[in-house]
Order: sequence, then C-alpha cells, then structure tokens
Amino acid sequence: MLSGEKGRAKITGAGTYYIIVDALVPGTIGTFDMLIQSAAAAPAGDECPGAQLQMGVPVTASLELAGDDIQLPCNTWKGAPDVYYTFTNTGRPLKGVTFSTCFAGTTFDTILTVFLLVRGSFTCPTDSSQLLQEYLICNDDYEGCGTSSQIDLSILRGRGSTFWVVIEPADPNADISGTFELLMKD
Repeated sequence: MLSGEKGRAKITGAGTYYIIVDALVPGTIGTFDMLIQSAAAAPAGDECPGAQLQMGVPVTASLELAGDDIQLPCNTWKGAPDVYYTFTNTGRPLKGVTFSTCFAGTTFDTILTVFLLVRGSFTCPTDSSQLLQEYLICNDDYEGCGTSSQIDLSILRGRGSTFWVVIEPADPNADISGTFELLMKD
C-alpha cells in the first residue's frame, strides 16, 4: 500500500499473526499509524448459499466485513467483498422480478449479479463453468439510478425457481463501511 492508503485483512481463526511494515522507498525512515480492531460478525449472506430475500421486504446491510468468495463476470477486480442472497419462489408464477439498490440507503457504487439456479437443489458454484451455466445478468450503474444497480428480469418462472443475487462494490476504492439497500419486487 502507498502512504495514506487504508488496508484491511479478514482473519478467520485464532492464532498468532505477524504484520510487516516496510518503507515504500528503500532506506527511508518514517512513522505510521496502525489501528487493529476486533470486528463484529460478518454480514448475513457473507458466505454462500447466502441470506434469504423476501419479496417486497428491503434489506439494508454493509460489505465492510464481507469476504471475497467468488470472482464474478461483471467485476474485473479481485478482492471485491461480496454478499449473497437467495430467493425461492414458493408462490404464484413470476411474470417478472426486479432486484434494485437504487435507494437513498445505498451509499457506494454497487454491482448486482443475478443467477438462476437450474439444478434441482441449491449448490454453491465452485468454478467458472457453473457460474456461466447459471449466470443471467449483471448491472453496474442502472440508467437514472446514479451509481446504484438494478436488474429487471422478465422471465416466466414457476414455483421452485431459485434466484441467487450477489452484491459487490464496483470501485476497489469504495468506502464499503457504508450501506446498501436491496429490494426485490415483482
């Protein structure tokens, strides 16, 4: 990291960890500040299979403590924290569904990616071939929505259809301590 940059690390287990601080320019001497915090729990949906979405019920969360679990087709930078949400239609057939972060509660540039799970039971993708098989669409900066995202699907799907929605920041320098608001509606 360069001078003045922030860094973060997700430490997932107990143990001894060593932090190495080095000068950007060899032979230089200076000072640095380091803040080490014990973090709260990761957000719901941090790991696959994800948290459940409910039709018409908004979710407000943060990516601050989320890990980078998967490389998505729409986001080219590695290390993007992501959260997963799933929705299985148990009611009437859907004529269309909208997933949106276009709300005042979204404070950073988001990317939404939607997958339709085509297998009989939910299985978290483990490689890119599974991603491509199930991948439907992604969006960054929906028209009229600023840097927020929205996906409008007009797919006829009946009972038992499962959607998997992933939210990531579009910008590697985004302040992910902010929040996003996600709403699914038909």
